[in-house]
Amino acid sequence: MAEPAAWPPLVTGRPLPRLMLVTDADQPDPITPLLLALRSVDPADVLVQVRLKTWTSGARRAAAARLTGTGAPLVVNSDIALAQSLGAGVHLPSQSASVAETRAALRDGAWVGRSCHDEASLAQAEAEGASYVTLGPVGAVPHKGCGRGVAWLVDTARRTPLPVFALGGVALADVPVLLAGGVHGVALMRAVPASASPADTLRDVIALTR
Repeated sequence: MAEPAAWPPLVTGRPLPRLMLVTDADQPDPITPLLLALRSVDPADVLVQVRLKTWTSGARRAAAARLTGTGAPLVVNSDIALAQSLGAGVHLPSQSASVAETRAALRDGAWVGRSCHDEASLAQAEAEGASYVTLGPVGAVPHKGCGRGVAWLVDTARRTPLPVFALGGVALADVPVLLAGGVHGVALMRAVPASASPADTLRDVIALTR
């Protein structure tokens, strides 16, 4: 298995986790299952991306505050003001504010990641100095097609020194293959909260990332 990437700064003494959980705004309650699951693990092993773009700012703030209480490091998708208030990092869509502008608005050392979907966007994120990127989709995702496959993800991730999280249609069986291929980690949206036992599933996924 690949060694942890040295590119991003440590944040509050923590290395960048190998597992990212992304909140699913389409679920009636995407937060409670994550809270329950995170209580059963070391929260330092999980990076939580608060991605609730369709929610009101008040509802998004309340959800993020609940997740902050878990002790897991957070990045907030797009909402820089919310990230500022929480002392969190920011995850930027592929077309949005620059990494430098975003980082300047946050506390020192905050992670600023970016969504990427191809080599061009990956090269842009690298040039901007992103802390990490998500790359995908790997497998089938509703409304986004069948994905580009594990081999493509591994080959593309090898072209950058940035830590890459595989995102989109990632099966649990893909996790060891991706990490063995040099991918930093995986980002999951539905696998944990949609499982019969979110806590057991989260523990299983963390075990696969070690």
